[in-house]
Amino acid sequence: MWPNKVTCRGKGYRTKENEELANITAEHAGDLTAQVEVSWLSREKRREVTVVGSKAEAYLDCSEQKGVLRTAEGTQQISITPSNTLREEVEHFLNCITSHQDSRPFSNQSDGVLGARVVSVLEAARESIRQERTMQVQMPSATEIPAK
Repeated sequence: MWPNKVTCRGKGYRTKENEELANITAEHAGDLTAQVEVSWLSREKRREVTVVGSKAEAYLDCSEQKGVLRTAEGTQQISITPSNTLREEVEHFLNCITSHQDSRPFSNQSDGVLGARVVSVLEAARESIRQERTMQVQMPSATEIPAK
């Protein structure tokens, strides 16, 4: 599910050309909201996802490859299949270059539309910083992406 509105605040502390810290609120249909914090300032590498629902909270530490589910009944570990998606994507990219072949759909089933949609969200976040207001996300459809 893609957001329909994005609000972003960010600032560069060591440089004024680029934001080094950003907080993004992405609003989706059905009262679903995602909060994203990005920091190039922290020396600690953190990649965490927390999903909060009305009956439980799930937490995933992507660096440690550990998951936890918290409910009213208690806390339990979630079984995680360890992976290094970034490494797999880089290896896939290098294989495409060395074998002179087009990209095959990757494990996330990306056909290019996924990348275009991610860029649309990032552009809305950047514009939100610039205008200091919430921005509508203009999400491209598969038919709007030019074929090669």
